[in-house]
Order: sequence, then structure tokens, then C-alpha cells
Amino acid sequence: MKKPSTWTILSAQSQVRSYCSIIFCGLLLCVSARVSSAQAPGWSRGQQNLAITYDECVRRMPAALQAEGYAQDPNSGGNFVAGSKAVHTAVIICSPAPESRMLVQIVVASNGDGGGVERQRLQAQMERPGAVNKNNDSYTTWTWAYAPPGQQPEPHGEVRMYADGRAWWSGDGRWGKWSRSGNQIVIDWRPQNSSVDTLYLSRDGTVMTGANKDGWNIRATLQRQ
Repeated sequence: MKKPSTWTILSAQSQVRSYCSIIFCGLLLCVSARVSSAQAPGWSRGQQNLAITYDECVRRMPAALQAEGYAQDPNSGGNFVAGSKAVHTAVIICSPAPESRMLVQIVVASNGDGGGVERQRLQAQMERPGAVNKNNDSYTTWTWAYAPPGQQPEPHGEVRMYADGRAWWSGDGRWGKWSRSGNQIVIDWRPQNSSVDTLYLSRDGTVMTGANKDGWNIRATLQRQ
């Protein structure tokens, strides 16, 4: 097979950049179209490079909008969300970046002043894990017992597992994220702690048993709400 020339590679890279520019310009046009045409909207754009996963980035987007009082557009989905508040319309986009990081782009279009401030506030929210209403979200509470290998687990506080995938332990106030596959529950406490818990849910859904990555035994019992 003939090896592509350097000119061919550079040309392809140029086309990719052009397509990306077209997509981003299209998003800007969508934002502008949502703002009243009575006044030409001003807009503010910023980007961040965050050391978070794609799932975490996607979770933070609607949370950031909600925290700043935006009503989310029902057409939001995938790697972007849009929302409106008074004279401001915002779009947040998450895209993979090198070294397992996420590129976050935020555009705020405004028929008035303050678009830059709004964009900065949304950026600040995107830097915060669990940005919105930790105390008001639905969750289940589990009595958390653990012990070294070969020993009987003893209670050490409780863990709250939130419907949006967050987890919180009362022991040291750490936050993590949980996921489920069948009856397997995995709670990842990184980066606040290096521990990862792998548990298995009982048939009646009231007990989880398993171990952390260091082999410590864990038994979690559902508290009745």
C-alpha cells in the first residue's frame, strides 16, 4: 500500500480543523438564534481543560446550569447542554482532550450586559464536583461496615448513593461516583481517595457485600427511609 505523502496528511488535518470550526460556528448560530433578534446579541466564549472523565464532565454540565439559575433546553443531549436565564443563553460542550482530560467549551450569548461574568460563573461551576443541591437530591443511605481480610466487618458511618451517580461517605466526607452493572456495584472514590469498592447487591436489594481494591471486606445494609 502506498504511504500517504506529508502533504496529504497535512491536508486531511486542515480539513478536520475546518469541520470543527464549522461545527462550533453552527453552535454559536444556534445560541444567537435563541436570543431575541430585537438586539444583536453579544457573546462570550471560554474553554477549560479539566482532569475529569467524560461521564463526570457530562454530569457537571446540567448541574452547572442549574446552579446558576438557567432553565435547561429540553433538546440538550449527548456532549452538550443549553439553557436560558433572563437575557442570557448558554451552551456547554464536553469533548475528549489528550492525556485523558476533557475540553470544556462554554458560550454565553446575551441581549444585555454580563455575558462574560455569566460565562465565568459557569466555568467555576464546572470545576466543582457535585455542583448542585447535594442535600436535596434523592439518595439511598447504607450503613457502612468494613474490616481487614479475615475479620468481621464493623460499622463505620454511612454511605449515601445519589440517583445521579454520586456517592458520599460520612467517615471523612469524601465524594465519589458509583455505577451498576447487573447486581455489581462499583464505587470509585478517586481522586479524593485511591480506594475503589466492588460490591454485589442481594436479590432483595437491601444488602451489598464485597471488598475494596486492598481486599478489605465490606458489608453495606440499606437503611429504611
